Amino acid sequence: MQLQINYADWENPNVTARENYEIARKYDKSIIVMEPVKGGVLANPPKEVCEVLKAASPDASFASWAIRYAAFLDGIITVLSGMSDIPQMLDNLSYMKHFKPLNADEQTAIRKAQELINGIKSVPCTVCHYCTAGCPKKIPIPEIFAARNQQLIWGQLEKGHKQYAEPGQIFSGSRPSEQLYRSSRGMPYFSVRHFTADQGIGAGTGIPTD
Repeated sequence: MQLQINYADWENPNVTARENYEIARKYDKSIIVMEPVKGGVLANPPKEVCEVLKAASPDASFASWAIRYAAFLDGIITVLSGMSDIPQMLDNLSYMKHFKPLNADEQTAIRKAQELINGIKSVPCTVCHYCTAGCPKKIPIPEIFAARNQQLIWGQLEKGHKQYAEPGQIFSGSRPSEQLYRSSRGMPYFSVRHFTADQGIGAGTGIPTD
């Protein structure tokens, strides 16, 4: 069974990652994880989250936190991870070749990251572009959301206004999912981070508390 699982979406009511995971395990189903890095978003999370994860493990990439979180859950047989270049592939291999589950301190850091993400308001959007395909006015909806998120998450009002005025410049040259992933890895595309305060990440984290 393939499920979307990542530490940001664990209690997201639109994704219901935890609930889906628990049902699958209730019936003893093995799981293939998709979107472990949330379309690339968790490869470059908000500043506050970066600080928490860096303090816990200065040398670990942000993508490694997300992928290891998904991989250490019981019943996971494969974690699908999109990569755009050789350095990203080597990074993934560096921590998955000899995989180590999250230790107690790392689990604590993930819980803190989830709490911080839960407090960030933005427009939830996965940049799938399903909405634009059926829009009779051809409105670039994900690009507009991306411009607004630039303001909401980083407080960059002027940059958000500029991107809203030129939505075609936000994404260009490849599939939206790849653009999002590439930009979050420091490549020349705009990055969207879609976390909302009402997504209810809250207490359930996917990390054992006992």
